[in-house]
Amino acid sequence: MSPAPRTATVVIDARLLERVVRALSAWVIVVGGMAALAGKVAVITGASRGIGRAISEAFADQGCKVVAVYRGSKDAAEELERTVAQRGGFLKIMQADVADEAQVKALFAHIEADPGLGQVDILVNNAGVIHDDLFVRLESK
Repeated sequence: MSPAPRTATVVIDARLLERVVRALSAWVIVVGGMAALAGKVAVITGASRGIGRAISEAFADQGCKVVAVYRGSKDAAEELERTVAQRGGFLKIMQADVADEAQVKALFAHIEADPGLGQVDILVNNAGVIHDDLFVRLESK
C-alpha cells in the first residue's frame, strides 16, 4: 500500500504580502528608480492571486509592460487587469500551464511576436507546481 499523497495549504498573510511589495519597490529604487523599469516587459507566472498579483501590480506601478500568466483563475486575472488599467498601468493577461513545456514555448512565442510587447526583459517564476516524489524520480514534464 503506497502512502497517501501529501497536500499543503498556503495561507498568505496580508502583512507578508505588503512586505514583499515594499521590498520590491525598495529594490527598484536601488537599481535606478522607476526609469530603470519603465517600458520593460515583465512576465509574471502565477499572477492572478496572492504574491504573484502583488508582484504584477508593483511592476505595473513602476512602468513595466506586465504579462500576467494564470492557469485557471481567469476571473481573478481579469480583475487584476482592470485594477492595473484603472491605475494607468499596462497589464495583459495570458493563460498557460507552466508545467506544460509546449504551452510555455507557445506563451513566449506569442509574447515575442506581439508588437506591443516583444523581447522579455524580466521573468518572475511565481507559479507553484507540486510534484511529490524523490527528486531523482522527477521528469521534466
